[in-house]
Amino acid sequence: MLGMYEIVFLATGVPMLMAVYNVVRAFCEKASKVSQRDWLILATYYIGSSVLHFVADIPLINLVMTLTLFISLGLSGGLSIKRALFATIYTIAILGVAETVVALGTGYVTTSLIATVDYQSVFGRIASAVITYAISVGILKYRHLKKDVQIPISYWLLLIIFPLLSLFLLFVIVMFSTLNQYLVVTSSVIVLGMNVLLFSLYDRLMMLYEQRIHELAVRNLNTSYKRQLELMKAAVISTKSFQHDMNKHISMLSELIKAEKFEDSTAYLDQIKSQITVSEMVTNTGNLIVDSIINFEYSISEMPREGIEINVLNVPSTINIHDFDLTVIVSNLVSNAFKAAALVDGGQVAITIDYRKGVLYIKVINDFTGNLNYKNGTYRTTELEGENHGIGLGNVKDVVEKYDGTLVITSKDQKFEVEVIMYSSHN
Repeated sequence: MLGMYEIVFLATGVPMLMAVYNVVRAFCEKASKVSQRDWLILATYYIGSSVLHFVADIPLINLVMTLTLFISLGLSGGLSIKRALFATIYTIAILGVAETVVALGTGYVTTSLIATVDYQSVFGRIASAVITYAISVGILKYRHLKKDVQIPISYWLLLIIFPLLSLFLLFVIVMFSTLNQYLVVTSSVIVLGMNVLLFSLYDRLMMLYEQRIHELAVRNLNTSYKRQLELMKAAVISTKSFQHDMNKHISMLSELIKAEKFEDSTAYLDQIKSQITVSEMVTNTGNLIVDSIINFEYSISEMPREGIEINVLNVPSTINIHDFDLTVIVSNLVSNAFKAAALVDGGQVAITIDYRKGVLYIKVINDFTGNLNYKNGTYRTTELEGENHGIGLGNVKDVVEKYDGTLVITSKDQKFEVEVIMYSSHN
């Protein structure tokens, strides 16, 4: 017959398991509700841990099962191995330490990872369940954890090493638990607080890097706007100058034609044409974002012009897609295409943008050389990371999904092709 502690252990296992799920879910961008696969993982762990508790409750085996649970939930939620590892370490560093603090506070001490656990505090078990679940709910409030923003590897290593060192420090504290119990508990609480603060720092870091990406996009857009305005200004000046001399040109052409000097007439027309072509404006749909980005990237590209094909059709001056989102899509795809093709001898770029009945269609094909950066099931980019690196195909994918669109990326025979379909009726 089950005793009181065993009944409490089984009952509190559910909220403690959901606390673990909450923390892992805080890192998963699309984890809004428990999937069937998650239910299977949680149920398997619950049954396995319950059986282990009654058969041989050994800390080391518990730790291995817990690590497997965290990583499985992370991968199920779409996390990369790196982020799943990060979520696992911080879940242990916060929830695990919280449980340890409660255990120490209720008088339980162990210095062995392979000895059977002999912990029978009903109050401690209930307190652990309440505290860990409350902490997990608080962690869900962090909004930027879900963002898979790329940060420098040095920062990532620091954020990983710190909680690992704190766990080691906690282990050392427990090993010397013959010291004053209040001192041990106080030290453990400090370790827990340090991990919570670092967790908050990570969320803040994600926010700052996301802001940096947005600022970079705005900076690039402003640069392309400036170039577009320069092109428009040059075109207006050229047109006004030409209009000023229009009567003279017409009279001259009329005299040449009357004198049947057709070759001279053709040469004169060519001269007029060269005077009004003062800049390369390859698209002029009236949509400032599309026109400015494409014209700017075209003007600064070092590619031979015969290798560039641009077809921008039916794009109105305003469409129901946010300016920033449209900038992310167009600037990233066009910029990356030009930069990648410029590195290929005889490289080519083909850009098609069409807008019909509320659907924006973008297709970009470019040659490339070398290896693609394929990561976490998607292509990141065809260029090296750097200060002026584009927004990234990962962010393009996020924007496309925001509008319930589709993104298709293929690569074959050193040709990189991206197709985007977005529905501008999205609110």
